[in-house]
Amino acid sequence: MQMKKSIYRVALRSFLAFSLTTTTFSSLMAAADAKEGEKVWKKINCALCHDKKGEGKAKGTPLKLNAMKGPPIAGLNEQYIVKQMTAIHDGSRKTAYTNTMKLKIKNLTPQDIENVSAYVATLSSTKIKGMLE
Repeated sequence: MQMKKSIYRVALRSFLAFSLTTTTFSSLMAAADAKEGEKVWKKINCALCHDKKGEGKAKGTPLKLNAMKGPPIAGLNEQYIVKQMTAIHDGSRKTAYTNTMKLKIKNLTPQDIENVSAYVATLSSTKIKGMLE
């Protein structure tokens, strides 16, 4: 019985230490910066497919997408954009249209993704729904 209590204490201490470390690390990450995101947007030329205002180049209903005609993304929720970009970046989201995007964002850091997502969220005063939102 005493051994079980010791094991539980060690497990609890390990969990608490991990939790504190994770929380501290998370708080050290810089907040998303839309101005830096605009630099990333321009650097990797997101406007090539999504238009300079993020309104997309794909037209019609349903949207007629292709490698160079991306969907409208202006004003999407920042966390939604982060989620989608991260999924494309790590390969967990694959469609016929994500290959071009994956090539463009392959060298972005998680902070770059946060920043460009913050920028895209500012591009429209009217919020639109994402393709999978």
